[in-house]
Amino acid sequence: MVRELLAQKERWCQGAMARDKNGNRICYDAPEAASFDLFGAILKCYDRSPWIMDVFLSVRLAVFLVYSPDAFGNFLAVNDYEDMTYETIMKIIIRADV
Repeated sequence: MVRELLAQKERWCQGAMARDKNGNRICYDAPEAASFDLFGAILKCYDRSPWIMDVFLSVRLAVFLVYSPDAFGNFLAVNDYEDMTYETIMKIIIRADV
């Protein structure tokens, strides 16, 4: 689950779906991926799941409820908003139960 993947703050990143241990942008499913943004973490955990659309809907609703109704339409971009914090990302993940 996304909650476990991002359980430590250093496993979360901004500005890329995933980064390696040196901070370089990398594909979310690369073995070297060491940190993930919200979208990359969702794909890492649910990419081949038949439930991925349900996961996206849950996260979208959680962004609306936890962060801002204004972000509802662009819910996957909130990870990179200037005021976004790891703590808020985790609240979204917990609310979405992913």
